[in-house]
Amino acid sequence: MLFDEVTAALDPETVKEVLVTIKDLAQDGMTCILVTHEMGFVREIADHIYFTDNGVIVEHGPPETFFTSTKDPRTKEFLSQMLSYLTSCHWCPDLAGHLAPLLARLLQLYHQQFHNQPTGPNQR
Repeated sequence: MLFDEVTAALDPETVKEVLVTIKDLAQDGMTCILVTHEMGFVREIADHIYFTDNGVIVEHGPPETFFTSTKDPRTKEFLSQMLSYLTSCHWCPDLAGHLAPLLARLLQLYHQQFHNQPTGPNQR
């Protein structure tokens, strides 16, 4: 089954429902191809990841190596920007201060839902 940015325009509760459904389908043996920016989800369920830039596959591999041992400069830049965006908003420092608690809470909820593990400053 092909999923093309299925969570792009959804509210957080619906995103969770869709991701759980996709995860269930994959665990039941259905071949799933996802086009997504949900990197945490991809890291958790993918067997293989293909990263494209301008319609060209620039890197691919299993999640274990894709997220830790990328070789292509464009892939490294993308992953770095994703991490940077989620941890700091350089374009608006005041907004970053307001978003930090929200992002921390969202990360906590994500881990509780998909890993059944609490997260927090003392639980890394």
